[in-house]
Amino acid sequence: MKSFILILSILFSFNLVAQEIKSDAVYEKIIKEYTLNEDGSIEFHYYKKLKLNTHYSFNRRYGETFIVYNPEFQTLKINLAQTTQDNGNVVKTPENAFNEVLPRFAANAPFYNGLREMVVTHTGLEVGVTIELDYTITSKPGFLPGLMADEVLTESSPISSKIIIVNVAQGVKLNYKVLNIRTGPEIVKNKKHSTYTFTFNGIAENSHEAFQPADKLHLPRLIFSTKTFEEAIAFVTKQNAFSYKANQSMKDAIANLRKKKEEKTNIIYDDLDFILDVQKMVAKDINLYGVQPQYTGYNIRHAIDTWNSNGGTGCEKTLLMVSLLREAGIYAKPVVVVPSKLYDENIGCLSLIENILVMVSPLEREQMYLSALKTSGQNEIFSLNNKTLLVFEPTKQAVEPVHEKFENKIVANGSLEINDEFKITGELMVNAKVIKGGKVQEFNDIKLADGVIVTYKNITHDEKTISAPSGYEKVTIISENATIYFRQNKHNLNWNLDLNKSGEAKSKMDNADELLAKGWEIKDIAIDAWASPEGEIDFNNNLANDRAESVTKFMEKKIAGINKMRAKELGVDISEIEQEVKYQANGHGEDWDGFMNAVRSSGLKDKNTIVNVVNSQSDATKREQEIRNMTVIYKEVAEEILPTLRRAEIVVSCYEPKRSDEEIAELAGTNPDSLTYKELLHAASLTDDHEAKYIIYRTAFTHPDRDWKTYNNAAVEGIELRKIDEAENLLGQAEKLSSNNGVIENNIGVVAAQREDYAKAEKHFLNAQKYGEDVSYNMGIISIQKGEYQKALTYFKGLDCKHNIGLAQLLSGKMNEAMNNLKCAPESDKTFYMLAVYGARAHKEEMVFEYLEKAIAKNPSLKEKAKIDREFIKYYDMPAFSTIVN
Repeated sequence: MKSFILILSILFSFNLVAQEIKSDAVYEKIIKEYTLNEDGSIEFHYYKKLKLNTHYSFNRRYGETFIVYNPEFQTLKINLAQTTQDNGNVVKTPENAFNEVLPRFAANAPFYNGLREMVVTHTGLEVGVTIELDYTITSKPGFLPGLMADEVLTESSPISSKIIIVNVAQGVKLNYKVLNIRTGPEIVKNKKHSTYTFTFNGIAENSHEAFQPADKLHLPRLIFSTKTFEEAIAFVTKQNAFSYKANQSMKDAIANLRKKKEEKTNIIYDDLDFILDVQKMVAKDINLYGVQPQYTGYNIRHAIDTWNSNGGTGCEKTLLMVSLLREAGIYAKPVVVVPSKLYDENIGCLSLIENILVMVSPLEREQMYLSALKTSGQNEIFSLNNKTLLVFEPTKQAVEPVHEKFENKIVANGSLEINDEFKITGELMVNAKVIKGGKVQEFNDIKLADGVIVTYKNITHDEKTISAPSGYEKVTIISENATIYFRQNKHNLNWNLDLNKSGEAKSKMDNADELLAKGWEIKDIAIDAWASPEGEIDFNNNLANDRAESVTKFMEKKIAGINKMRAKELGVDISEIEQEVKYQANGHGEDWDGFMNAVRSSGLKDKNTIVNVVNSQSDATKREQEIRNMTVIYKEVAEEILPTLRRAEIVVSCYEPKRSDEEIAELAGTNPDSLTYKELLHAASLTDDHEAKYIIYRTAFTHPDRDWKTYNNAAVEGIELRKIDEAENLLGQAEKLSSNNGVIENNIGVVAAQREDYAKAEKHFLNAQKYGEDVSYNMGIISIQKGEYQKALTYFKGLDCKHNIGLAQLLSGKMNEAMNNLKCAPESDKTFYMLAVYGARAHKEEMVFEYLEKAIAKNPSLKEKAKIDREFIKYYDMPAFSTIVN
């Protein structure tokens, strides 16, 4: 056992030695141009030229560009998208590389489902290429409050040259400031615009170190706006959302909240308690939409709409909380938070707003600032050092800088023991000193903890892998079609017609004959016949039926002849190969749709006139007469269009012979080379033995038709067999054959999760989700590891009887649900152990001992874990516990 003394008030100093390393990519040029036009419309023009130096740069970082915009008020135009390879070859980005999707942050926000994200997939990527992308977003007048931006100048890779251009109409004042870098704009004025050009060269990439300064205040940035902060906020707060009205449902909710509390406690509801309960109701019961306000033009829905839809953005939830408190007679108002270093009253850049809070004054208490997004119950004033608060209401904006310096200081010390498996035991003591203004409060020798509880780690690694479908069809129907044409008003077959003698008609009939000659089981033969629409209706209906009957008889004779010839070739009696054929013969009368489509696709100069004349006649008889008139006027109608409508279409459908599953399974083991690739993949699905599946998939590695599926599926079986390293290598092979594949991304995430690299796992699961795969269960496991237990249960919705669901329920305090899920989950040492933990938390002593004993019986190594698990601290001294763990 190794002992360490941890003193948590430690100063670190580092001497860092910079090393010259090659970046994954370099931005050779970035141009951002903002234009405020005279009509109030705003254009944003973006250009980037990015050189990719490593495989990682295009496989993981820059293979795609994502552009979010609002089609209702904005238009997106792609001006240029191409890749220049090292040899100078230019690869233009194809049309299918531009795909519009719903932005992920708007997926669960129905009101904002109109937003779009253009996904540009860059093509022709290899080490050394240069990507160029140029696009323009134009916003309608009035959509945005003004021309404004907060440009942090750094990117994830170094930048050789970055140019920001701002064009404003003459007479419009642009206020700006540049921070953490010394430069100024070049200003050029003409009759229409004043142009401000900011040029920055040699910008280093963002640091990848953790614990960077908050708000990115240390980075070079440019802030500009054509509005003051007062004007910008006035643009937003003039909306009806700031009327703070409540509907009857909201009023009832407030009344019931107060009534239930007072009935339960039999005391008058304290103002602060009531405010915190309203905060809890809004934060927990109203869904949060992660939609940034710039994408909605800072349009904010009314609190009633937020309430009725049970969801809103951060701003909408805040206004809802204000409305509910005002309805309860408690004065509240919204305030926005801006870092004081960035705030300038003359530069009204709304993207500088980092938070929105509710300012409220409980009876007989100091003014408080509360969040509508979380329920810490804490006054946010303690997190607002060096912030400026602005009242967010449709009145003259009051600026409220927070000047107080808070020296909240906690020193923790203690003796902790860390064993070879990094299990921590011991005690941690805290000395706290809180200083606010001239007031000092000290808290000494507070016992913080007896140790560390890591129950959240007690997951089972049953992440859901995804196997690729084999593509094998147990039943495959092969069809061939042919057409037979008829003379006008005739139903007898005439092979001397030019249409029947055409190469296309003869070729299709030959194909149908060849299919029938194979002797496969015939599914059916469909025959559909029509007449041209210039005759009398009843006559044409009968004519179409007669044509269908003529072709049916023709096909019967054809099949009889083919059977006779095959019987002779095989030396068998014809009765042995004859089969009952199902004919589906139908006459459809006059082919009006065929006529209209033929006219529209023809080269007739007056085709629109013909279509209009026909459509104008609602009476069928008059329509037929119009067509007869046209055959006199338009020769092409009589000679080229109508003859093609006098026809019968034949579709011959046969079942392709297949090996039985038993044959496929046997050949997979004895002669796999005799199987098709799809049959080989299908063979693996015929056994439940993971080792056998693994061997079959590996056999397919040498098949000439192999693709990513066999490597992916072998990896899935490798994961089942705990061959994690091999699975990772196989998924790498699969990814080379099929990039941007959600199935592969999910399975890479499973490998990472089973190695407990949850950050990497989450990244790949989210990629898989982006490509359309269901990763809910796997994301639930990630959420447990992040301490987001309620979110995990949302991901687990609809599932039950699984260990991890029970774990999430236990950790979120849903005790009954946890016990039910753990008891019906498959029995395992971990599940028994968790039932023992449940017993400890529920103060059920007998349950603790019963299930701890069962867990250790399955896995004796759990004795050492239980001995030091603080979940069982109350039982350490009990003889029964000691007997079980010793």
